[in-house]
Amino acid sequence: MNNQPQKQKSSKMAYLVLFVIVAGALLYYFYTTGISTPESLTMQEESLANQAAGMRVLTLLNEINVLKIDNVFFADQSYRTLRDYTNEIPTLPVGRSNPFAPVPGMVTNTQPSSTGR
Repeated sequence: MNNQPQKQKSSKMAYLVLFVIVAGALLYYFYTTGISTPESLTMQEESLANQAAGMRVLTLLNEINVLKIDNVFFADQSYRTLRDYTNEIPTLPVGRSNPFAPVPGMVTNTQPSSTGR
């Protein structure tokens, strides 16, 4: 009769040991392979976006490097006869340094209204 409680105790201990081993194996697996957390997914998405932007910049630079500019246009007589008729924009006075400061010489009401609202 004393044998029955001993079997229950040993089976509970076996389940506990099995649980600890499985939990340890799962923790080891997830820490060595890396769990994809939302933060790491966001970082991966940003990395992919940065790579795509970098590829676009490289593509544009390659397109620019292929361009050849013909300087004959600047030596043409019609280009040389062009004149610059731009008007100089006059400098205007700058406003107050703090536009929200009270205007000197103006009377302002600094007391709160007593209407009760």
